[in-house]
This record gives sequence, structure tokens and C-alpha cells, in this order.
Amino acid sequence: YNSFPFATPYSQTLIEHWNGTAWTIVASPNTSATENNSLSAVACTSASDCWAVGSTIQHWNGTSWAIVAGGYFNSVTCTSASDCWAVGGGIEHWDGISWAGVTSLGGDLKSVTCAAASECWAVGQYNPGSGVMPLIERWDGTSWAMVASPFGNLNAVTCASASECWVVGDNGNEEYRAFIAQWNGSSWSAVGSTPAPDPNSLSYLNAVTCASASQCWAVGSYFTGSGNQTFIAQYTSPVPPLTAVVSRMTHGTRPFDIDLPLSGTRGIECRSGVGGVSGNYSIVFTFVNTLQSAGAASVSSGTGTVSSSTIGPNPNQYTVNLTNVITGQYIAVTLNSVLDVAGNTGDVVSPQMGVLVGDTTADGFVNSADISQTKSQSGQAVTTSNFREDVTVDGSINSADISFVKSKSGTALP
Repeated sequence: YNSFPFATPYSQTLIEHWNGTAWTIVASPNTSATENNSLSAVACTSASDCWAVGSTIQHWNGTSWAIVAGGYFNSVTCTSASDCWAVGGGIEHWDGISWAGVTSLGGDLKSVTCAAASECWAVGQYNPGSGVMPLIERWDGTSWAMVASPFGNLNAVTCASASECWVVGDNGNEEYRAFIAQWNGSSWSAVGSTPAPDPNSLSYLNAVTCASASQCWAVGSYFTGSGNQTFIAQYTSPVPPLTAVVSRMTHGTRPFDIDLPLSGTRGIECRSGVGGVSGNYSIVFTFVNTLQSAGAASVSSGTGTVSSSTIGPNPNQYTVNLTNVITGQYIAVTLNSVLDVAGNTGDVVSPQMGVLVGDTTADGFVNSADISQTKSQSGQAVTTSNFREDVTVDGSINSADISFVKSKSGTALP
């Protein structure tokens, strides 16, 4: 406590612990009851190895907190039990044995984070003699070096990966508007539009963290004229946009697609499977942009197995091959962690595909209407207008297709 009416005229440290149910105060040491003490940040590598920094550096060994060193620190981060960084009026490193100062530009560093042991960032400000300037320093595994930074007061930094980091603060001029910038692996750039409850009010962001490359949170406050209010901003990267999803099969030598609309009425796959083998299907996703990568594909609803998946046949397409797909159901496929060249990333889910072998009319039932439609096309060449009647997918519409549809008569989608 800093002033009257509290009995103690000096600040003292406060540490609280969450045990899964509630927060409780844990005893924390101070240099003296007649000296100001404070703690600004905490980081843990395990339940029995944590560091807290402020006017001292303190360590938790699983049982109690103890002062290890003194100084002035705003932030701490660890990549392992033997690799931690603390920043404030300078930069110090923990090597598993002791804390030691590391050469840096100095200044007032407010935040530090590491994407890896050889990829760390510290942000804040410094005064080269011409006024206060934003400061970003980068650790490459050997030394810290200054990196050109976007204009602004920088309060916090976090990294989702070595090629995606974020800094937050305010723009630093007379407007004092919330400020966000992104590292793309080669340079920092200010985000064009930073959300705020009132875009014309004073606002700033104090902290930022990412749960994944596609979801980050920043917190701070904005001024309403009568006082400061809380301000929370969320970042979710745009999911790679789709233009179409189809079920593709080759009839003889020519492929034909059944459209699976992205919205509205669900598409129905009536064919028996690749080469007439029931249960094998290929779902082709077509994206707006060329794809860079994608994780594993999975069946997210319905019964079936992903046998293989790959980018292609075109650079903006992704094909998922399914087997063991039963008829009389709706099935959907999820592509995990899709990334396109525009930087859009996320999980992409296909529209549900109705699987009802023999339903050439796509009305959800196999009955006399399907049999009659298949008979009407018997002997005709397979084209874009009648390929649904080639339910055996052999490149011909004939008695085999008619018999196949008859055998499925009476079945329906749920």
C-alpha cells in the first residue's frame, strides 16, 4: 500500500495460486517491510518450477517462493527449466544455474516471449537522445539485435510460431489509439484496422496471448469520457474460402462430379462407388486460393474411413478418398489446419453429402421413379446430363444399372 489510510506506507508483493477450484494467496518474500516490493509477471515450466519478476526475481520450487536476484523487471518467459529470460531495464538470462545480464540496447522493455529457444522477442521503448522510440529486440540463439519496428508504444508481445508474432500497445501519437502489429517471419507491419468499442476514444492494449495460430486475445482499456472501461479484442484468422465441393467419380475414362452445395439443399451421391465397388468415394474441395499445406483429413459425421488425402489435382484443390461408406446416411469430411497462400488458415468442413445408392432423381428415396429414369437412359452415352443413371460407374448405362437400382428400391435417407 502506498499511502494513507493504509497502515503500511510501502508496497509488498502479492502472489496467488489457482488449484483448479479457487484462487488463494500464497506467501511471497519481500526484501524489507520498509522498502517497496512488487511483482509484474510470472512464468512456469512445470508445477514445481515457476519464476516471478518485478523488483526482484523469485523462484517457486513446488513448496515455497524465494528471492533469487534483485533488479527491475517487467516480464519473464521460459522455454525450459534451464532457459528463461527476464526483461525490464535490460535483459537477463537463466541458464539453469544462475541469472546473468545479456548485452542489449537497454531502454525499458515491457514484454518478452519465445517461439523457440533460438527465437525470442522483447518489446518496449528507448531514448536514443532524440526522444522516446519504440523498441523491438530479437534473440537468434546467439545475440540480441534491434529490429525495425512499426510506430507506437509497445506494451506486450506473443508468438504463435516463429513466423507469426503479435505486439500490442497504442499508436503513440496524440490520438492514443489501440495498436496491433504482426510479424510474418520477415518483417513487422501494423494491422490495418484495430477494433475498439469506440474508435474515436483513447484506447490501448496491455497484453496479448495466442491459443493457436488462428486464435489470439488482446486486453486493455478505452476512455468513455467518464472513465476507463475494459477492452478485449479477439483475432481469428480467416478460414481458407471455398468455391465448391463435389463428389467425383470416373465413369469409364471420364470424371463426373455431383455438386455438394455450400448452402441450401444437400447433394445426394447415388453411385455405387469407384469401379462399381460399393463404399469408395472421392470428395474434392476447390478453394479460392492456392493451398500451401493441410493437416490430416477426417470423417466428422457419418460412417466412413479416410483412406488417403492430398492437395490436388489442381493447386487450389484438395482431394479426400473415402472407403467403407455406407448407403442411407449423411456424411461430412473435415480438413484440418488448411493454409492458403493468402495466409488464411483453419479447419474446413465439407457440406453434408447424402449417400443413397440408386437415388438417381436425388429426392431422398429409391423407388419406381429412379427405375424409370434409369430405363429411359439405357443404351445412351454417359454425359453430364445422365451420368447419375450410370450407378455402377462403368461408363455405360445398361441393364446392370437398372438391376442395381431395382435392388435398392425402398431405401431412403433419414
